[in-house]
Amino acid sequence: MITQALYLSTFWFIISFIALMLFGRGGRTTSYFISLFWFGIIIAISNHFFPQLIYLQIGGLLIGAVLFIFLPDWNFWAKVSWVTVLMVSFTYLAYSFGITAFATANVVGFILASLFFFVEVTAIFLSLTYAFEALDILCRVKWHRRISEWKITDYQPKVSLHIPTYNEPPEVVIKTLENLTQMNYNNFEVLVIDNNTPEEKSWRLIESACKRLGPRFKFIHLGHWPGYKSGALNFALTASAADTELISIIDADYKVDHNFLRELVPFFQDKKIAFVQTPQDYRGSETNSFFKAAYLGYKYFFAVSMPSRNERNAIIFAGTMGLLRKSALEEVGGWDEWCITEDAEASLRILKKGYDSIYIDKSYGQGLMPLTFDGFKKQRFRWCFGGIQILKKHWDCLMPWSGWLDKENKLTAAQRYYYLVGGLQWYNDLLNLFFVFFLILGGVLSLFPQIQGFRPFTLPLLIIPAIFLITGLWRFLWVLRNALALNTSEAIEAMFNFFSLGWAVTLGSVQGLIQKQGVFLRTPKITSKLKFLSALGAAQSELWIGLICFLAAVGLIFLRQNLLMFALGGMLVWEGMLFMSAPVFSLISTSESNKYETEVIGEGEVSENYAALWIVVIMAIITVGFLALKFIPTKPSAPYNKFQPKEVSVPAVAPASISVTPTPTPSLTPTPKLSPSVTPSISVSPTVQAKSPKKSPTPTVSKNNSKSNSSPTPSVNPSQSVITPTISISPGNANITPSSSSSAKNK
Repeated sequence: MITQALYLSTFWFIISFIALMLFGRGGRTTSYFISLFWFGIIIAISNHFFPQLIYLQIGGLLIGAVLFIFLPDWNFWAKVSWVTVLMVSFTYLAYSFGITAFATANVVGFILASLFFFVEVTAIFLSLTYAFEALDILCRVKWHRRISEWKITDYQPKVSLHIPTYNEPPEVVIKTLENLTQMNYNNFEVLVIDNNTPEEKSWRLIESACKRLGPRFKFIHLGHWPGYKSGALNFALTASAADTELISIIDADYKVDHNFLRELVPFFQDKKIAFVQTPQDYRGSETNSFFKAAYLGYKYFFAVSMPSRNERNAIIFAGTMGLLRKSALEEVGGWDEWCITEDAEASLRILKKGYDSIYIDKSYGQGLMPLTFDGFKKQRFRWCFGGIQILKKHWDCLMPWSGWLDKENKLTAAQRYYYLVGGLQWYNDLLNLFFVFFLILGGVLSLFPQIQGFRPFTLPLLIIPAIFLITGLWRFLWVLRNALALNTSEAIEAMFNFFSLGWAVTLGSVQGLIQKQGVFLRTPKITSKLKFLSALGAAQSELWIGLICFLAAVGLIFLRQNLLMFALGGMLVWEGMLFMSAPVFSLISTSESNKYETEVIGEGEVSENYAALWIVVIMAIITVGFLALKFIPTKPSAPYNKFQPKEVSVPAVAPASISVTPTPTPSLTPTPKLSPSVTPSISVSPTVQAKSPKKSPTPTVSKNNSKSNSSPTPSVNPSQSVITPTISISPGNANITPSSSSSAKNK
């Protein structure tokens, strides 16, 4: 039944998903009854293919009728798609649980299968969060907190613009400062806080520029100051003018719009507003295809995630190009110096106090992107590491019950959800890596039937994830095309650029768990004058993983050509393409000469090989567990096996359709006359599985009065019993005794 339910829900999901892709963006109707009517049409279509599942179809319609109530602002295409994706996800997990819990044959196999099931559960949960986010933005009809227009007033409190610098190119910083002189706002100051720049010549040039630009501009050099960027910003907080009400963080390479303060400051007339955030934006993206793809990848978070968060007052303060109320920041204790993403961490503590926030989906400034693929990896590693730091420290206040335990925690359920999911989503790439690892091991294991104990590979266990993969791919492209107004080729480039940084995110998520203080990622380099070798060195781990995926796919398909292996091979090829996108983009990035390179700093230094060691150790332990399955005996059939999916049930005996005709040659004691109707008793070893026979099977005994051997051969009806080959026959009413001799003389 669970298998049929899985296929039924998959059918619903595919139909609704196709309709969503075709018509979802144009739907402007949120009607509850139209949503129910459309879902009813899908169920009616499915009834033609699954007429025996009428009760499941009625149950699905009732579930949809309830869930539609909680989606009042989406169009009906999105409502039905979301309900069906929930149904297919939970049905698949129920199917997978049945195989994991009831089809594994020993303890080690159960542990390995449970670990894989945990990966499946977490991966599907994260996939659902991404799907919800996309539907919430692209199919939302009613907006409650979107700011599309605003009034400019005469409200002009004092704003202190803080520009933290470390070893920045002086000419880049000076251009940023000169641009700020044209700000269309009267009441502001600029504080440049240089923290630990080693060369005095560099920061002296910036200091001279500040003196030249006038009294609004102040320069502060901090030598051997602790806390890195957070420490410098805390010092700037104390050094700001006494009448400062608002703080803004500006990156040293940003070119800021002259109306930035003029248009955003009026929002702070509402005393509940603690911070306002605008998108981070970048210039120079048209230089080559690498920068263009990276630029579009950056925009995903600010075009999709932040608008969805804003509807629930759950945005993050992203640092640059945002405004923050100084009193709110001081109320929560300033910037925490242990976190390398201090801006996002501070916004969580501020929202916890009950303040509001606003996201304005309009760019007010552009900065410079990292100039190499190596630089992108460092940046993404830092963001991931900081996200894990926030999750480690604040997970308790994000739990559903946290408001009951801490009365000062004023986070809403939606705010807790978005901050919790925002931290957990950093583990998506790590889960994907382990998913690939399990696919390869499981495929290899299936080539050796003598190794038993791990849960079996069945068609739904590969087909359903393959469907999720394909639909997830199209969903990603659909979101990029519609949210960012891209064509198909641009969306594909942005998608692969996004995935090319997966290895850096994987390392950051692991390192964030095992190390307390902030770090930056130093990728291994190949010393060479040839740029392409250096580019491959910056992505050598991704290159090897991608090649392993390709080789595993080819090997598995070549050795065993069946539908399961073709599905498995296709998934491995796709995963290999994702990892191989890293060296490809690294090579593309070398086509531009690098004039500047700004490193992401932190405490200490972690090489990529050292960070990956933890992952390798875990994979080695899992591999040893798989190899141990060969030497661990499997358990006999248990009563609870009846709960596992039908197609993986293992019968205790041979199937009834197979009949065996034994040919024993017992010796009969001399009997002058033997009636052919004698009914012997039959002793079967080891097992007879009978379907309630009314009487014992009757062998036909051939009698010969001449001197010959008598060899009775039983005739067994296979519909009544299944007899294994070892049989001894002893006539019950006749004086016939089996003997070990091969023949007997009758006279």
